Amino acid sequence: MVHDRLRHNLLGRVAGLMCDHPWAALLAACALAAGALVVTLSSLGFQADRNDLISSELDWNQRYIQYRQEFYGYDTIAIIVAVPETDDGPARARQFVDRVHEELAKLNEQRDVFRRVWYGYDPRQMSPILLRLDTMAEFVPHLQQIASAGPMLRSKNFANLIATLPSALQSESGDETTAEDAVAMIGQFEQLLDGMKTVLDGGTAKQMLEQIDLSGAGEWTYLTSDDGKLLYIDIEGKPHLTEIDQFEPAVKASREALEKVRAEMPDINAGLTGIPVIEADETAMSMRDSTICSIIAVCAIAALLIFAFHGWQLPVLMVVTLLLAITWSFGYLTLAIGHLQVLSVVFTVILLGLGIDFGIHLTSRFELVRPLHPDGLGGFRATIVDTVQATGPGIITGAITTSVAFATTLFTDFKGMAEMGNIAGVGVLLCMIAMLTVLPAMMRLLRPRVHHIKPTALRRIDMHKQAWIQPMVRRPWATCLIAAGLIALGMFGASRVRYDYNLLNLLPDALESVQWQQRVVDHSETAILYGVSIVDSLEDADHMASRFRKLPAVASVGGAGLLFPPDEDEKLAMIEKTRKDLGNLVDPTLPLPEEQPTAGMLRQNLSTLNFVLNIAIKRPDVQSEPPIAAALGRVQKQVTDIIALTKTPEFEVDDAKRLRTLHLAFLDLRNVVRDQIIQSLQTRPLKVSDLPPLLEREVVSVTDPVRYQLKVYPRQNVWNPEDMEPYMDQVLSLDKSFTGSPVQIYESGTLMRQSYLKAGALALIAVLIIAFIDFMSLIDALLCLLPVTIAFVMTFALMWVTGYTINPANIIVLPLMFGIGVASGVHVMHRYRQNPRRRPPGLAAGTGKGIILTSATTIIAFASMLIAEHKGIQSLGFVLAVGIFMTLVACMTIMPAMLEIRNLVHAWRRQRQWRKAGKNN
Repeated sequence: MVHDRLRHNLLGRVAGLMCDHPWAALLAACALAAGALVVTLSSLGFQADRNDLISSELDWNQRYIQYRQEFYGYDTIAIIVAVPETDDGPARARQFVDRVHEELAKLNEQRDVFRRVWYGYDPRQMSPILLRLDTMAEFVPHLQQIASAGPMLRSKNFANLIATLPSALQSESGDETTAEDAVAMIGQFEQLLDGMKTVLDGGTAKQMLEQIDLSGAGEWTYLTSDDGKLLYIDIEGKPHLTEIDQFEPAVKASREALEKVRAEMPDINAGLTGIPVIEADETAMSMRDSTICSIIAVCAIAALLIFAFHGWQLPVLMVVTLLLAITWSFGYLTLAIGHLQVLSVVFTVILLGLGIDFGIHLTSRFELVRPLHPDGLGGFRATIVDTVQATGPGIITGAITTSVAFATTLFTDFKGMAEMGNIAGVGVLLCMIAMLTVLPAMMRLLRPRVHHIKPTALRRIDMHKQAWIQPMVRRPWATCLIAAGLIALGMFGASRVRYDYNLLNLLPDALESVQWQQRVVDHSETAILYGVSIVDSLEDADHMASRFRKLPAVASVGGAGLLFPPDEDEKLAMIEKTRKDLGNLVDPTLPLPEEQPTAGMLRQNLSTLNFVLNIAIKRPDVQSEPPIAAALGRVQKQVTDIIALTKTPEFEVDDAKRLRTLHLAFLDLRNVVRDQIIQSLQTRPLKVSDLPPLLEREVVSVTDPVRYQLKVYPRQNVWNPEDMEPYMDQVLSLDKSFTGSPVQIYESGTLMRQSYLKAGALALIAVLIIAFIDFMSLIDALLCLLPVTIAFVMTFALMWVTGYTINPANIIVLPLMFGIGVASGVHVMHRYRQNPRRRPPGLAAGTGKGIILTSATTIIAFASMLIAEHKGIQSLGFVLAVGIFMTLVACMTIMPAMLEIRNLVHAWRRQRQWRKAGKNN
């Protein structure tokens, strides 16, 4: 055919040119590689953010991008501290958190890498009306504490207040009061008495008020897990847009602070997690795994080739040529894309496995025909021309089909996959060009007067013996029937392989960030990830929060939903009852009673209190609770000290002044308590301004102050697909514009699956068209696809048997295997068409050895990924290695049998035609 002759002549001219001008070819290749290396080292980066792997044109990704621009608090870094199960464990854990916070503050002052670091809050700075945000278990005792302030509000002075303490102590020792609650109440008595002593000893009213915690909640509350066994430091990194990974500086600083405090307090178990941390760990692991796998693949492939070709020179030349082509590919990658990412990072391993194939086919043919030509440059040139002309068509077709298979990913919306296809597709073509040009030139320079190579038939070790294949060829019908049965079983197993887009399952269980993520899940009632619904008013927030809370898959609603607690009506009713019980005491328009106390009145009430304390401490139920007994003992000592103080000469000299100061301090204290109670008992709707500043900034849009976010927390761990799908179905049924991390995970996982299915279908069609153009025969084109089609079925069946799932890392096999696997079928068909009667069909004249070697090197390259820590890379290596092996088996067994059947059919037709011709004659 015309195009066959043109291709034949062109390949001969190229081969001759490389033999005539080897130095020029080699210097040009090296110069190109040097330029590519300079560009790569100076400009290539790594893109860690998974959202950048997705097209920004997709509506759900646009919503998420807009959300990240409008609101703070997404993708936070978390330092998790495990509370030791010892007596001083909680105190040690809090000390650890304080030290980490100090180090984070220092690093942020130096580097400006954090927007905020939140590890707790001061309850005294929170609006009292936020009492409604407590859980009912917390709300009820807090409301009871407010109601118990009635005696204080009714007291005319400090002496009257002291008189109420005995009855208060007796009520706190009731059967329903826990020891912890009793100790806390007694602690408030201690504060009151301490303040009182300060004033009576000559101090000021201001000093007394500073000693008293009016909230009763302590000075600092740490962020904890639901069960209190973990402490959290929530860190919002400041994006650094000049970095490839915009949160990498924040993650790095967080690690430094954590490691420094770990060294100081090695007994505390703590770790780092959060999506930015997991992505950073995955990036580092992917780069490390890719480098190690590439080195192992190069060494293993070189060793195999040295063994197969009975020498080191030709294998080394092939490997050097391949490395030059990969260097060119890095230059293209840097100029065309500018970065690697978690999917494309393994392209080097893929090119190692695929690119060497072209050199193997070339060298196998060279070895076979070299003895047919004389020594010297003329014989060498003739050998190279013969080799390139014979193997070039198959090499070119194989390279184009593989490249086109990769290129089909460019037609998907999954940007990360398109980049991977772009890099690998061009890389395959560059490897093919290098093997057809640079390799012959280097062979010419290394062996200018090459002697005859020992014929492969005389070698002790032969990579391909025809005796292995002949049994299948002699019994083609039996071979095909057995294969059909195995394929049927394979289809049963392949149909049961499931798709798992849980990204955590791609990372090793031993990875610290993954382990701490799981610990947070185990110690929390709700999941870590949350979805987001954005509303345009607080009325909409109230309405949507109520609807979301009714969904079975939703555990709670935060963000603006905090302003509308689910049990608010019940709490408001209880608040209203407490207001009525307190009556005029909480009416700000009415004054409270007051009366200047006397020293005698004060001493008398203190003595009564001391008597009651003395009896209470000796009670059996108190003695059985050492913390309560100890607290009462401290209070009794305070009372004794104050009584003694009021009898000192210094006090008697200016007792009127000190009592007046005490009375004014009491009035100030009572007014503050009254104001707090009035605020706590308000029944007005909660406002955003009531929230602490750190929470407020996460509720309101930074670009539009009337837009708010609702954080919708799932009930289950939505990293798992079986929990994600019902959650997404339910929330999207209420809000079609729902966004957040769960949406990104769900939609990107779905997009990836759809994109690869689309790319796989396009690859199949494209490969079929190219094969048809190459052979101008639909039957021949379909036969080329037969081995890889069988390999698909059997590979997925083995995945089901071994427990592997299809995941975002290995699903690339759909387009990839069509491109890689069809190359072997193409070479078999080319050899068959050149000499259809030579047996075994399609595997004669070095083709069988070439296919075995190319498959072996590809399998070695992909199998090197099995040592990777990254489970995604590991599973990709398993699937591709098994897939290529199955393709090889099909090429060595089923395809020769099919071609033999084809020969038999042709022979039967010829005989039939002869018989007809004989009868006619």
